[in-house]
Amino acid sequence: MGPGQRTLIEANGAQLAGARWGTGSPAVVFLPDGVCDRRFGEAVIADLPELGTKVAYDMRGYGESRADPGSCSHLEDLLEVLQ
Repeated sequence: MGPGQRTLIEANGAQLAGARWGTGSPAVVFLPDGVCDRRFGEAVIADLPELGTKVAYDMRGYGESRADPGSCSHLEDLLEVLQ
C-alpha cells in the first residue's frame, strides 16, 4: 500500500497535513511519537489491510504542518482529525 490520499485538516486555526487509506469501520489514527511525521506509519498501515479507515497526520511543527505561534492542544487537534 502506497501513500494515502493526502488531505488538509482544519484544526483550531491551523491546517494539519494528513493522509487517509481505505474506508469504513473501524477508523484508526496513527499518532507519531513527537519526532516523526505521518510517513512513519506507512509501513505499518500496509500490513493492516483488514482495518477500515486508516489516518495519519503531521502534528503541528512536523512534516507539512506548520507550528502555530499561539498555544495549541494536541488533544483538540486529534479530536478534529477524528471528525
